[in-house]
Amino acid sequence: MAPIRITVEGVGGVKLSTDAALDKWLENKKVQCLIDSDGDEVVDFDSVVDGGTYTLGPPQQQRDHLSDKLTPLFNVLPDLLREVNLTRKSRLNCWERESARTTGSKRDGKFRKKVIAFYDRASNSRKTVKCQILDELTPITEAEDKIIAAHIWKASTRGKGLEEFGLLPKEINNARNGMFLTKGIEDAFDKQQVCFLYNVLESSLILWVADHAILSATIIGSTKKFSDVHQKPLLCPHGRLPYRRLLSWHARLTLELRKETLQGLNYTSEYDNSPGREHAKRDPIAQAIDSMVEPGDDASVELP
Repeated sequence: MAPIRITVEGVGGVKLSTDAALDKWLENKKVQCLIDSDGDEVVDFDSVVDGGTYTLGPPQQQRDHLSDKLTPLFNVLPDLLREVNLTRKSRLNCWERESARTTGSKRDGKFRKKVIAFYDRASNSRKTVKCQILDELTPITEAEDKIIAAHIWKASTRGKGLEEFGLLPKEINNARNGMFLTKGIEDAFDKQQVCFLYNVLESSLILWVADHAILSATIIGSTKKFSDVHQKPLLCPHGRLPYRRLLSWHARLTLELRKETLQGLNYTSEYDNSPGREHAKRDPIAQAIDSMVEPGDDASVELP
């Protein structure tokens, strides 16, 4: 191999012919590499340009010292990221706090009217209304205690945390932050026993009973059991869906809380291969949750 000549600032002319010669020269100078005119590191002979001008790279001990400092950080980074994720989930889980649940005495009559109108839950006579899941006509006076205009993001938060989902605090009383549900279903939603999953093929939301212990239980306010409503659609007029980004977040937290009920290998979804989906190896349950809950960017698409 023909030798080449280069100029190294502070050293002068240098003649090199092989990788071994370059390695030995760098070792004698106690540096890791040469730096070319573009600021890039050069560590092998094939990258050295005949007649080029270079500077010496960082000293060997400096590079090793920096590596020694960074290695412990890289070792703990996964734990730090996991802790940050857990903290965020706790901070943005308004459903796990008993104090966040709205009692009957705190119900907002104006909000109830907005929710009924938005989801078209009243009959033409306005004397009866229907739950978005059970869809049974109920006299309006009887429905006061049986069917609830439930806040998705709890009213007691006064909208705090909604900005994390691209919403303003004032949207707390937007009808899209509500659902009209039979009391037992609302209670189960607040306790993260049920959630709503989005069916992209039908552009609809379905009720998912995540806590199998309540499947045989009778729904408060109805004679039906939770097994009767598992995977039932949430009835909404065309183009009028609740905030899917909030339901998606609630669903993720609920499914993670009820992992023991999930079948990691048996549930598939078109979201498995959606753009941006992480394909790194994870445990089957984490993959199942990802396949069941739509990605946040999709869930945040606004209605016209």
